[in-house]
Amino acid sequence: MLAEQSPQNWELYPRAQAIVDGKITAYYNHTPQGFFNLVTALDNRNKLGFQDASGEDKMMARFVNAWTLLREQIDPFGILLALGGIVVLWRRERDLTIALLLGGLSVAAISIYLRAESTRFYFSGAYLVMVLFFAVAIGWILEKIKMRAAEPNSSARHQKLLRLAYYAAIFYFAFFPLCALYFNFARMDQSGNTKYDAYARAILNDNLAPNAVLVAPWEVATPIRYFQYVENARPDVLTIHESPVRPQYQKILDAAQRLGRPFYYAQFTPEDKNADGARTIQAVAFPLPQEPQPQFRLNEKLNDTLRVAGYDWQPFDARNARLIIYYRAAKPTRIEYVNELEVSDAQGVTRATFARHPVSEYYPTYLWKQGEYFRDVYDIHLDADAPAENYRAELIWYVYDAAAAQRDEASARALTFENLTFGK
Repeated sequence: MLAEQSPQNWELYPRAQAIVDGKITAYYNHTPQGFFNLVTALDNRNKLGFQDASGEDKMMARFVNAWTLLREQIDPFGILLALGGIVVLWRRERDLTIALLLGGLSVAAISIYLRAESTRFYFSGAYLVMVLFFAVAIGWILEKIKMRAAEPNSSARHQKLLRLAYYAAIFYFAFFPLCALYFNFARMDQSGNTKYDAYARAILNDNLAPNAVLVAPWEVATPIRYFQYVENARPDVLTIHESPVRPQYQKILDAAQRLGRPFYYAQFTPEDKNADGARTIQAVAFPLPQEPQPQFRLNEKLNDTLRVAGYDWQPFDARNARLIIYYRAAKPTRIEYVNELEVSDAQGVTRATFARHPVSEYYPTYLWKQGEYFRDVYDIHLDADAPAENYRAELIWYVYDAAAAQRDEASARALTFENLTFGK
């Protein structure tokens, strides 16, 4: 659904998919260049070429994705029929055949070369062209059978067999897609996959401030919009799909802060959806819209500019808990820090460890301003052999040298949280 952008949201983000006044908005630049970029994906520079952001070669993976899509939708016999349809149509309508081939090959080239992880989705356009050739082959086969059955010099028995073959072919080709669906349904069925629903609900229930701006990865932005639009959950939140590594992200953040709108980023831990182990998500505030009220208040000095204002301990069960640490910027800081958190049992055995930028790498500490509060969340998971006892968490901060990509071990400042008990 296309909706009119409100002036406030237009100023905040003029080319986003967002929820405006309770309606889903899809907007792009209404210019020839905007349309060309939309169709060709040339505006998505992070996905050009055959390498991902880390430089890994993805060419073979994209070809495999494209082939997998075809294999799921149409079996090798159907592909052979489609190739036969190209020959049949070439003999009858060469111009149309050339146009379809150019269209299908162009879509395939764009999907494989430009669309990176989305190869299978965008390759479906080329698949539709193949279906047209498949239909041509079916029509040719039925036409030949019907012509043979209508020949006057054929015996009655022969004509009867051809008519039966004609109707059998119609029956077979009519149920061909259903057969493909039946044999591939188990692999394609995602009705039991509710993890993205859970991610979306976790974000919407994460105490988002009124009239907030939420930037989220596509895999969670879409279900969030569903709940907002269909179930009217938090329609006041403006949900935007944008990558934090793109310049547009910084423009959104600057505009939100200029307009006085609370800003959140939906951050996965770990970010890689294919990573081993549990994956959690939180709404990271840049910064918190108001002073927090932690369960355990502190005023511990980390350095000359930053303080630990307190923490929350939220045990979920015997193996999972969430540690939330609150920071306050006492003075402006121009230094980038990283931290490490180690969770250990009473015997000193490390059961969980985290090493990262505090709060988020997309909002480093040198951007923190005086008087601002920040929330740092750690979702802790214990292995099955972990003892049921009190645990301790040690938080260590280091000065980080971004140019050398290493932390200064001599700058370590540690803080310990004692008597952390998991649930039953």
